[in-house]
Parts: sequence; structure tokens; C-alpha cells
Amino acid sequence: MILLVMKRWAMPILIIALVCSFPASGEDQSGGWLGKAIDFYSSGSYELALLYVNKSLDIDPGYPDAWDLKGYILSDLGRYDEAANCFSRSLDIDPSDAYIWYSQGFALHNLERYEEAVECYDRALELNSSDLNFWRARGLALYSLGRYGEAAASYDEALLIDPTQMDVWYNKGLALGGMGKYEKSIECYDFVIKIDESDAASWHAKGFALYSLGRPEEAIQSYDRAIAIDPSYTDVWYNKGIVLSSLERYEEAFKCYAAAVQIDPLYHAAWYNKGLALYSLGRYDEAISSYDEALRIDPSLVATLNNKGNALYALGSLDEALDCYERAVRIDPDYSNAWFNKGVVLDLLGRWDEAVEAYDRVIGIDPAYKDVWYNKGLGLYSLGRYEEAIEAFDFVLETNPENVNAWYNKGLALGRLGRYEEALSCYEEALKTDPHQTDVLNNKCSTLYNLGRYNDSISCYDDVIGVDPAYECAWYNKGAALYRLGMHREAAICYDKAISINASRMDAWRGRGDALANIGEFDGAVESYDRAVALDPGDPDVWYNRGFVLYNASKHQEAVESYNKVIEIDPSYEGVWQLKGLALYDLGRFEEAFECYDEALEIDPSDVSLWYNKGVALYSLERYYEAVECYDKVIEIDRYEKGDALYSLGRYEEAADCYDKVIEVAPLEAEAWFNKGSALQSLGDYDKAGECYDRVIGIDPSYEGVWKKKGFVLQMLGDYNDSVACYDRVLERDPSDIEACRGKGRALQNLERYEEALACYDEIVKVDPGDAEAWSSKGLVLRHLERYDEAVGCYDEAIAINSSAKEFWIDKGAAYEDMGKLDDAISSYDRAIAIDPLDAGAWYQKGLVLSESGWLEEALGSYDEAIAIDPTRGGAWRGKGAIFEGQGKAEDAITCYEKAIEADPSDAESWYRKGSVFEGLGRGKEALNGYEMAIEADPSFVKAWRSRGHLFFTSERYAEALENYDRAVEIDPSNGTVWYERGLTLQSLGRLEEAVESYDRATEIDPKIAEIWYTRGTALDGLGRYDEAVDSYDQALAVDPRDMKSWNRKGDDFYKLGQHKKALECYDKFIELSST
Repeated sequence: MILLVMKRWAMPILIIALVCSFPASGEDQSGGWLGKAIDFYSSGSYELALLYVNKSLDIDPGYPDAWDLKGYILSDLGRYDEAANCFSRSLDIDPSDAYIWYSQGFALHNLERYEEAVECYDRALELNSSDLNFWRARGLALYSLGRYGEAAASYDEALLIDPTQMDVWYNKGLALGGMGKYEKSIECYDFVIKIDESDAASWHAKGFALYSLGRPEEAIQSYDRAIAIDPSYTDVWYNKGIVLSSLERYEEAFKCYAAAVQIDPLYHAAWYNKGLALYSLGRYDEAISSYDEALRIDPSLVATLNNKGNALYALGSLDEALDCYERAVRIDPDYSNAWFNKGVVLDLLGRWDEAVEAYDRVIGIDPAYKDVWYNKGLGLYSLGRYEEAIEAFDFVLETNPENVNAWYNKGLALGRLGRYEEALSCYEEALKTDPHQTDVLNNKCSTLYNLGRYNDSISCYDDVIGVDPAYECAWYNKGAALYRLGMHREAAICYDKAISINASRMDAWRGRGDALANIGEFDGAVESYDRAVALDPGDPDVWYNRGFVLYNASKHQEAVESYNKVIEIDPSYEGVWQLKGLALYDLGRFEEAFECYDEALEIDPSDVSLWYNKGVALYSLERYYEAVECYDKVIEIDRYEKGDALYSLGRYEEAADCYDKVIEVAPLEAEAWFNKGSALQSLGDYDKAGECYDRVIGIDPSYEGVWKKKGFVLQMLGDYNDSVACYDRVLERDPSDIEACRGKGRALQNLERYEEALACYDEIVKVDPGDAEAWSSKGLVLRHLERYDEAVGCYDEAIAINSSAKEFWIDKGAAYEDMGKLDDAISSYDRAIAIDPLDAGAWYQKGLVLSESGWLEEALGSYDEAIAIDPTRGGAWRGKGAIFEGQGKAEDAITCYEKAIEADPSDAESWYRKGSVFEGLGRGKEALNGYEMAIEADPSFVKAWRSRGHLFFTSERYAEALENYDRAVEIDPSNGTVWYERGLTLQSLGRLEEAVESYDRATEIDPKIAEIWYTRGTALDGLGRYDEAVDSYDQALAVDPRDMKSWNRKGDDFYKLGQHKKALECYDKFIELSST
């Protein structure tokens, strides 16, 4: 609050008029007493004056002059109520005295009875409109009533009478300011200052006007002028502090308030604002001391109590803060700020019922109070009163539909009620206002997850990570979604990211363990579980999973120890006794295993697998009769159930054994053979699975699903024609069976019967246009058919169905590569990377295309990204090596090829490239080793045979070179370069006829290489077959008419043939070309 003070005036008293009106009848008469009263009044002896004027009135109560004097005396004594009564008595006697009306107005004015004062001033002006004081006083009273326009008009009238009255100019400025006419008010203050630059009040008031005009720096300058004139002017120090606070210059503001309270230690508003400035500076203890000073002056200052509470809150002293808020509302039960803050503190103290009550008190005082409905909603949410919380958030959203937090928390409440679709809508509304709110995005993703929309949730988590790569929850939750989709390695990578951000996140260690367990990385899984139980030793799930992994890793004793931990925490934990029993059995501790199964059967006596395992344990203890009883119990309960249970647990070998037990009892039970086949299929034993399916078909050729299963295993065995026949049997019965159609399409692809495969995928998308996988498969077939535009269209269809499937973007990129549209290919790979920044394959593919486009530095960057994600990605190391090789950075290239080989010692291409670089460096022995290792890795690798041959050739080891070239053309007879180099080798061995044959094979493959024709000619020259040699040189010159060596050799042959003219023509051509 900024303070301004009106300039008041001292009321002039017309004593002369009173003296002139005395009666002349002696001291005992009223006039005599009045004369004495006037004398005492004139000398400032007001009490004596009052005594004598009262004596006058005792004699003559109807004496108006005595009433007037008594009124003046009482006014000067500050007894304005009595003064007003005196003037009223005088006016009752003589209402025509303008000055007495004015004097009564003055008394009423001081009593803050401004309306009555204005009426008195108006009566005075009716009698005498030319008195400056009347207009001035009327202006002051009107100003106090907030009637600023009328006040300004009164001041104008006063200034018409006397324009030199500085206080009137000043007060007119205040009135204009009250009307918001600050520019005009400044003109008034400037008028005063022009006449009297030392008028501190005008500089002060001008500062206020400038601040109100939004010109704070100029306001400060005005306040500084006022302070320079009067350093003890407390209001100026105070108001300067207000302006500095508004500029967030709290240190300077604090100094101003400190100056104010130093001058006036009882200035509680300054103490209060000093506290606010210190609070803004984070100096909470000092702020509290300032608030305490204000409260020492006036303990009823509720705003001060409230802000003291805020400072205590900032220091974490919640109970003391609460005490302040409660004191404030006891003083003023309608003080909404303190009720609100009380609610906030109660929230933090977990006293949500009381917090909601506090917010309700705020709503009762001011239903539109900012944030109260929102905070009430939070309190209700914490109490689990979700429906009421939703109503509170709805109230917020009615007035502010863009309130992100209200949408967000409403979404949370709906999620708690399982109303996920509505929750999702709330998060989407919040994101319209702030698309980068990570908490909202994360909960949107989690809601998609809860709806089973895992792919969409993964894409959503990628959006969160794009906004904040360090948002651990998004990495963890993305991992959970990937895990749900069976993408366990990708899930593990996400859990790793969450852990790298927060290594104490137990659930991320547990998730990492589960993911690694599912891809068979048992050591890593156990290490993860160990980290998880170190953080929370009381979590039975982690101990259980740890035991399960150790069991599968054949570490049975450690598995038992883990299961013991589970039992210690929860003896009735589902499945733990059985798994402990299995581990003990495998350790040969049959008695203990048997006891475990008994414990498990106490919990669930209908579990056939327990009866079966108990029977196995008893059998191993040679307690055969009891074992038979257990097996009978299995058959009694359900002869299939055990096998099915084991199958669902992924224990396919044991499941197959169970189905064998059924088959022993019922060898013509088609279901048992079918289920056994399914278990064997899951084990990858496709031959035996196929035999089982054949047995099913022998029993019941129409058995549901068997032809489809047989088609699949035949495809896995490479018997694609029979696989197609099986799928056709399914499709004869049900042409709309999408999976059969899909399987047939894959088999036809492998047979390179692409048109027929295309028809299969067309049929699928006709039945189900939303089958993204079918669109993608169709795209691949179209690529084989070189119908690239159509392929891209198919990938677009797949992407439209599921834009978060990175595989579709990668395949689309490959199609663009096929078309030579490298920029489009890069864009597609970028989209895949945006979906999953940890997809090393996408980075690698992007690197290949960038390299092909000549963007070598960018390509290196992409390869580096791939390697950072997966250091064993040999292709990326090889790609880097190729770039370095092309740039002449041989050592860097070799290092990269060695990294690729380290990742995959059977990488023939990298061995070959390494050898090639060594050959370029003249390091033949190391080059030879590279080529030999490439051939060892891939005996059909033509480039290595050829390069090894070339190395021997350049070392003049022609026989060994020939062996390598012979092996190369045996593998690939269509390689013209190898035939050519083989010819050179034969020629070097003097085996010219064979050399010519090799050159002939090379020219058949590519007749447009002049060098081959030329070298063929030289071999024919060696055989003396000059006519044929000339023909060869002509062929070379047809390809390259400027080939000087062919002109020269042709001339030699013509000379040998005696055709000297033609020889000269050839030599002339040779000379002509030589001179250019």
C-alpha cells in the first residue's frame, strides 16, 4: 500500500469580529466574560479561555459570539465533537454566518464525518462563494469521501480566487490522481515544485503518480528528491521501498523499509513490508523478526501473522506456521488468505480432513478464491474421495479450462477409479495447453499402458524422453511396456537408462532382472535382483524371481536360498514351495523336496503339478506305492492340466513329458499329440513336432489348428512347398483365416513366388485393413518385385495404423534406398530413431545411407550412435572403417575393422577390409592374414579369394595366385574382373592360350572395358596371332579411341603383317595423341 497525505490547513479565526460585537454593560455581564475569554484565547491559555466563555454563556445562552468562541477553543483543544455542537448552537441562533458554517464543517471534517462537513461547506459557500478557504476545505472533505472529480472542481474554484496557493495545487494533484489522471496530477505537483523545489510532499506525490503511470525509475528519482530535502520523511522511504519491491530489487527495498523504521520504530506497515522484502530475499529468519516487530506494535495485524506463517513455512517449521494462520483466523474469521494457507500446511502434515475443512471455509468467504477448489481437490484425492475430488477439479475447469494441473489431477482421480478413457481425455486436454509437461505426458503414457495400448504408450514415453531425457519414470515405464510386448532386450536397455539416472530405483533393478532373465542372460538378471534386494530386502517378488532365474541357470542351492527368503517373508507365497521342491529335487535332496510339495499342497491341494512332482520325489525315495497314489491323483484331477500349466510357464520339455504320460494312457488322444507337438515346436524341435502333427492328422484330419501348425514347422524346416500345401488345407475350410494366409505368404516369399505371396497379403488387408504387419509384409514383397513406390505406400499404410512401430519406418527407409531416394531414406530412419533413440540398427542404416550420400561426418556420427548403444554392432564399426579408409586414415580404419572382428570373429567382410588396408600400406604379410581369415570365416567369399590372388600376383607368386583366381571363378563365374586378373596370371606363367580364354570370359561378361581387350591383344601377339590381336586392339579403341598403347601395338602388328601403310597410320595416331 502506497501512502499519500493531504496538505491540511490551520483554520483562521476572525477574533476582531467577535471583539466588535461585545455588549458594554460591565464585567458581570456576558460580554465582559467573553472579553476575558478572548484575551486568554489570544494568549494560548485555552483552558482559562474556556472557563470564561462558559461564564459568559451561563449568563446569556443565546449569545452566538460566545458559542463561536467556545467552538474555536474546543477545536484547538482537539475536542471536535463538542466544538461542532457549539457551532450548531450558534447557527441555530444565527444561520447567516458563513464563517461559522465553515467552522462547523471543519470540526465535522476532523471527526471524519465528511458528508456532514461537505453540507456545512456548501452552506458557507451559498453565503459567500468568494472565500478560498471554503472551497479548499470542501475539496479536502470530498477527497476523503473518494469523490475526486468534485474535489478537483472545488480546488479549481479556490485557485480562481488565488492561484498562488501551493497546498491547493498539491491537493488538486491528489484528487486528479484519485481519478487516475496522473499526467494532470503531475502538472500540479510540477507547478508547486517550480515555485518551491524544496517541497518534499510534492516530490513524494509526484513519485506516486509516476509509479502509477508505470514509470517506476522516474518515481524513484522523485522519491530520492523528497528524501534529499527531508531524510526523516518516513512515508517517502516506505513508498520508495514499495516501488523497489515491485521491481524485485528487494535488497534496496529492504534498506528503504529499514530507514523508515529507524526514523519511526512504531511504523508497523514498514516493519511488515521489510519482512516481505526479506522473505523475497530468502532471509526467512530476519523476515520473521520484522513481522514480530510489527505484531509487537499491533498484535491484530492478520496479514502480518499470515506472512509470518509463510516465512515459517519456507523454513519448514510447519507447526509454527500453522499456529500463525490459526491466530490470524481467530482475529478475523473471514480472512481467507490465512484459511487457505492453513489448508496448505495441513495438507503437508497429512491432516487432509482438516485441510479440506479449511478450504471449505475459504470457499464460504470467497468461492472464487484462486486455487482453493484445486487445493480442495488435492486434499480429497489424498483422502481417497476421488469422485468429490473430480467435482472440485471440474469447478476449477469451469472458470479456467486451460488449467493444466486441474486436468492432470482430475486424470489421476479418474485413473484411480479405473476410468482410463476419461483420464486419457484429461491428460490430452492438459497437453493442449502445455505439450511439454512431462508429468502429464508420463501419466498419459501410463494410462495408455493400463488400456493395453502398449505400442501407443511406448511412443508416448518417447515423447516424454524427447522433452526430458533424464526423466527416469518414463524410461522405467517404457521398459515395462516393452516387456509386455515381449521386447525384453529393449526393455532392459530402458531399465538401464532409468538406473543410470537413479541407481536407487529398486523397481528398475527388478525390471532389468526380469527382462534379462527372459533373454537368457541369467548372470545379469541375478546381479540386478541382488541390487534390488539390497535396496528392499523385504520384497518377496524379487527373491522369488531371483530363485527362478538361479534355478534355470542350474544354480540350485542358490535358488533354494532365495526361495527360503521368500518363505521367511510370506510362507503362503504362491508357487514358492513347489519351486523350492524342484530345486531340492535336482540337488538330490528328495526328502526335503517331498516336504516342500506337502507344504504347497496344504495351500492348494488341487494343483496337479504338485501331486506329480511329489510323486517323482517319492519315486526317487523308492516309496513306490505312495508315488503311484500321487500319479493317480494327477489323473484324477486332470490328465492335461499339468502339461498345460508347464507349457504356460514356458517349461516346454516338462510339458512334452506330461503329454507323453497322457499318450501312454490314451495313444489315440489327438489333443495330447497336438499339445506335445506345440511344446516341441516351442523348443525348436520342428522334426519331432511335425511327427506329432502327422499323428494328429492320422487320428483326426479335421483337428482344429493342426494344418496351420504343421505348415509352420515345415516352413521352419525349409520345406516351403509342403508348407504352402498345409496352409491351403486351412484356407480351403476358412478362406478368411488371416494367420494361415500370412504363413502361406511367408512360405511363398521364401520360394520367391512373389506375385502369389502378394495375393496372400492382399487378402489379409482386404479382410482386416488394420493389420499393420500384413501391410509391412506386402511392402517387402513389392520390394522384391522392384515395385518400390507401391512398397512405400504399403509402409505408409502400416505406419498410419501404428506410427510408433519403428520397424515400419526402417523398412520404408530401405525401400527408399532401393529407389535411390537417399534423403527420404534418411528421414525415415530419423523417424524410427525418434521412436526409439536406442535402436542401434536404425542408426547403422542411417549411417550407411549418409555415407552413400557423401555426408561422411554425419555418417560417422550415426555409426558412433549405433556403437554407443551396442558396442558389438560390427557393421557400424565396419562402416566407420570404410569411411576412414576412403579418407586415407589407414590406422583408424584398421582399428575399426579390428573392433568389428572383436564383436564377430566370423565377420568375413571386416577381415577382408582389414587385409585390403594393409595391402594398401604395403604390409603384405598382414594383408595376406586378413584375406586368409576372411576365407576361413566364409569360404565362398569371392573378394577375399580375388584379393589374395592379386597379392600373390604382385609378389610374382603366380601359381598360388592362379589357385586363388580359380577358386574365385568357381564360386562366381560371372565376375569379369576375376577372369581378367586370372588371364594376367596365366599370361605371366606363359600359358597364353589359357590366358586368351580367360580374357574371352571377361569380355563376354563386360565388353566395354578397353584394358581387357588390350591385354587380350598382347597375349595374342605372344602367340603370333597378329590378325586376331589387331581385332582385339580395335575392340579396345572402339571403347576408348584415345588409348595410345592400343594404337602403338596395332601399328606393330600391321608392320609384322607387312601392312606398312596401316602401320604408319597407327603410329601417326599414336604420335598425335602423345603430343596432346
